[in-house]
Amino acid sequence: MWNRYWNYTTCINCTDINAIGREITNLFVRQGATCAKDLPPSYISIEKFRQQHISDQTSYAWIVALYSGREGWAIVKTYPSELLCHYVTDDYDYYSQLSALTMALKCDAFHLSVHGGDAGFLLEANAKGTNWVSGGFGSNSNIYFYKQPINTSGKVNKFSLLNMPSDIKAAISINQSPALQQRLAEIKKSIEENPELALNIDLEFELHSGHYEKIDEALQSCMDKSENWRINDLGYRIYTSAKKIDLFQMHLLYFKPLVGYKVSHEDLSPKQELELYDTLPESIFNKEIL
Repeated sequence: MWNRYWNYTTCINCTDINAIGREITNLFVRQGATCAKDLPPSYISIEKFRQQHISDQTSYAWIVALYSGREGWAIVKTYPSELLCHYVTDDYDYYSQLSALTMALKCDAFHLSVHGGDAGFLLEANAKGTNWVSGGFGSNSNIYFYKQPINTSGKVNKFSLLNMPSDIKAAISINQSPALQQRLAEIKKSIEENPELALNIDLEFELHSGHYEKIDEALQSCMDKSENWRINDLGYRIYTSAKKIDLFQMHLLYFKPLVGYKVSHEDLSPKQELELYDTLPESIFNKEIL
């Protein structure tokens, strides 16, 4: 019950929504995608669309929703949900879409993925295109996140690459907050003294919300006061219009990705093979490595 929270949000330290949209378009077009004036047709049923796991999100359409968050920041929602975490490649290495975008915009950005409350990833990218990935799936030890090495495994409690304002830092480290720990202790004590309080849904959710759920809620409080932050199923909402999206605050972009586009988590880049196995695949022998 308490692990059904998920959300995927990218925050870019740039106020120019048009520039962000333009650079995302340039980035996707370089990968073979084409811009679509209208929403590409859906090839699955609405019910299947609603039940899609993130790993099953199809590749017939990419959707990007941009809007303004706190002063100095833009918020991005995508379908597939972790689209800006997907990798692009050169002949030697993989790097995230987000790092390619921050290099083009010359700004910092981060993406937070919440997978069920207690599993999640924080991808940081600076203006030079450097990545830093923190997190993992619960107690599992992950090595890569969309082919980006996980630099800090375990639960996220801080930014490791980017220098953030104090309130954003506090949001990421909310689980280590003495005030939160005191609040949770008070709730537990109250329930012990009055077991009927265990039936209070609000108190139960507050007590049992997951590690990344707490981070996500804390980030929303300082990054974006709108309900758009909680859009964790952008594709479903756009295709069904089942729930209202404030289009006056969101700039929507549609793309048709390259036919056959698929994100693989297994294959290593030549650079990663060299680091892990001290060897390079034959496919790279005739390519210049700089």
